[in-house]
Amino acid sequence: MNFLYMLAGIRCAPLDMLFKFFTLFGEEFLVMTVLCALLWCADKKLAYRLGLVYFVSGMAVQTLKISFRTERPWMIDPQFSPVEGSKLTATGYSFPSGHTQSATALYGTLGLAAKRGWRKAVLLGIIILVALSRMYLGVHTPLDVLGGFAITAGFFAALY
Repeated sequence: MNFLYMLAGIRCAPLDMLFKFFTLFGEEFLVMTVLCALLWCADKKLAYRLGLVYFVSGMAVQTLKISFRTERPWMIDPQFSPVEGSKLTATGYSFPSGHTQSATALYGTLGLAAKRGWRKAVLLGIIILVALSRMYLGVHTPLDVLGGFAITAGFFAALY
């Protein structure tokens, strides 16, 4: 919670808008759109890998959410308040972060397929920004986002 309070201390309208934008890169709709585009238009093998990592790690994340039943930061500490409007994408339990899992599955898969180093760096940067956005918005703790990342990274290690 100390880290979340530190991030809350630097909140301002432009940063709020910026991090709300970054969190969109971890939305399920975007992952499914990219998955369908890859499958129908570009690279079926890459789409299959993305689908496997995304759905299997997603099932693991949802299983852990139900098992641990970790409350959201504002439930743990009633004095803490998330960025206005960010609760809309923060449904259910907190641990592990579904947005971070989605972003890691999508951009990690694309990063492993990327040929150029700068593309890999950009995709890794997006994963980090999605994870940071969830904490900045006040809907996840560092443990939540690390959990979502670690679970998906574990599936990458098993697959690749």
